[in-house]
This record gives sequence, structure tokens and C-alpha cells, in this order.
Amino acid sequence: MILEKIQKDLETLYAIQLDQNVKNFLTQTGHQKGTQKIGSRFQQEALFIRQNGNDVEVGLFFHPKLLQKLKTDNPYTRLNTSNLEPFLTATEGVSHFLYFLSRAEKELPVTQLEMEVQAEVDKYLLTCFLYYHQHHTLPLFLFPALFENFRWHEALTPEEKERYEKANTLAARFCNHLETHYLRAKRWQALLGAARQFYRLNHWAKIRLLTP
Repeated sequence: MILEKIQKDLETLYAIQLDQNVKNFLTQTGHQKGTQKIGSRFQQEALFIRQNGNDVEVGLFFHPKLLQKLKTDNPYTRLNTSNLEPFLTATEGVSHFLYFLSRAEKELPVTQLEMEVQAEVDKYLLTCFLYYHQHHTLPLFLFPALFENFRWHEALTPEEKERYEKANTLAARFCNHLETHYLRAKRWQALLGAARQFYRLNHWAKIRLLTP
């Protein structure tokens, strides 16, 4: 299953291992009452979090058409213009799932903003690695596509738009740093070290690092 592959790749990237498997948390509906909803990406994916006393219930939704697209046009076979957006969306959802539960296992607090920032970084890095593996060159189109040449969805609330704009700005600064200092020079081990260190920072540490 591609979602499991994405989870495994993110765990390898950040040298972590989650006790849970993403396939066991999939839900069939994109709307759940009494839950906090993270990453409603045009109704294509969403992470649901419900607090029940000291317990936390988690569900992850992906639109069936998105999952079918990834199955019939597998980006791990060949990443292309047709499956790039589904792959990015799937990576965002798995990123939210992994980041939230990895923090929850350690009883660490987490904010929506840091989850969105990390998801943007995860999409950038995972796509860079996959594209390089397949084509032996860096995807020069990726940074502009993720951080410059796009439009915000009209359905976003002002609060959501503000959070996404801030997450996009912060993630762009970090990804530009990674590209400039590590990716272009193919300094893979140094890149992994920087990415793993960033992953383990909390909300405020990330903000301080990325704010001029």
C-alpha cells in the first residue's frame, strides 16, 4: 500500500519508528462530529483527532479517487505530472498522522501550525528523493510549485488561510536552506542531519529558527 510506503519513507528519513501502521487508522468519511480536523485539503485528505478523557482517537481520511489514482498510476513506479498532486496530498496526510502520533507517544504538545510546516517540508523532501532516485537529477520545478506558483482555495476560512500562509512561508525558508546548502551539492548525510534535527524541534523552536 502506497500510504504505508510513504510512512516507511518518512520514518527512514527522520530515523523514527512509529508503533502504529497508517492503514489501521483509515476512515471512510471526511466528516466526523466532535473532532478536531487537520489538513482539510480540498476534501482530499484530513486527520481527525478526538479527545476522550486521557485517550486520543485518531482517524485519517483520503478521498477514494485519490487512493485509486495512486494505485493505478503509482508514483513509486514513475513520478509524473499526473500523479504528482495525489502523491503530495497523500504525503501531507501521512505526515500529519506520523507527526501527531510520534509526539503523542512521547506526551509532547503539538500545534496545527507546526504540523502544517512539517508537512510542507516532508512533501518537498520526499518528492526530491523520489524524483532523484528515478531521474538522477533534482526536480527544479518542485520548489516553485510548492511555495510560489499556486492559489489558495476559496473555501478556506480566514483563520485557515492565515495558518497555511504562515506555514508555507516558514517551510519555504527551511526548504530553500536545505536546497541551497545540501541538495544542490548532494551532501546527503548533512541533509539528513539537518532535517532530523528540525523534525525534533517543538513549535516555538521552529518559529525562532525560521523567523528573520
